[in-house]
Order: sequence, then C-alpha cells, then structure tokens
Amino acid sequence: MGIQKVWKDESERACIACGICKAYAPAVFRVIDRMIVMPGVDYSLYEHNIMQALENCPTRIIRIS
Repeated sequence: MGIQKVWKDESERACIACGICKAYAPAVFRVIDRMIVMPGVDYSLYEHNIMQALENCPTRIIRIS
C-alpha cells in the first residue's frame, strides 16, 4: 500500500536542521530552523527518497506509516 503518513518524532531527540531529509526528498521536507513535512504531498511518488531520508537522518526522527 505504500507510505501513507510521514511525520517528525521528537520524543527522544530534536531535529538538528542538518538538511539531509531535504537533500533526499525536497518535495516532502523543508528545513528552516527545523524539519517540517510538507502537507498535501502524495508520498507514494517519493517512497524511495523518503526511505533514503529516513535511513540517513542522524537523529532518527523521521517516522512513516
């Protein structure tokens, strides 16, 4: 079924605004002071990019379902 939801989980660690998520999936993530997930994105179009961002995030705060 693919990725239906992407969010930032800061329950343990805070975003350090490194920009890795945006580098892998610029249509999905924005980074100003912290990462935000862009609303209204069809995540199924960017599944590979989202997974790359998730796997390379140094603080491991990207969550998907």
